[in-house]
Amino acid sequence: MCRWKKKKSIIKWVKAHKKQLAIAGISTLVIVGIILGIKNNEPIQALWVSLKKSIVKVPAKMPECNAVTSTVIELPMASDISLPEATNAVRSYTVSTMPFDVNRHIRNLPEGWHPSPEKLAEAAELGIKLLLNQTLVDSYVKGGMAA
Repeated sequence: MCRWKKKKSIIKWVKAHKKQLAIAGISTLVIVGIILGIKNNEPIQALWVSLKKSIVKVPAKMPECNAVTSTVIELPMASDISLPEATNAVRSYTVSTMPFDVNRHIRNLPEGWHPSPEKLAEAAELGIKLLLNQTLVDSYVKGGMAA
């Protein structure tokens, strides 16, 4: 018999018996799994116990969260706060309808950038010593609605 005829007959036999081959393969895997489970019983039990300990138990009934609640925190006006308390105040960084002042400050410039001669002179007049990549920023107003 030719070689290719043998291959065809084997393929034909596999196609005819594929259900029995699948059952045999699954049975073999189950038997091997049972044998490995019996041989490694103690490590599997230890793993199971550690997994049980690591699982957080959820209460049977969770509290209902149907109601929508909103909390409004009223902060005192800046004029009502003494200076030490004002430094600890928290500012919300959302879009504000009220403009606020930003004081003059030093800004670090990107590497390779240098302050203008005007800003160097202004800082020297104020007694501020700027480092190489720093500049002086004038005060400005921030926030508020656009016109």
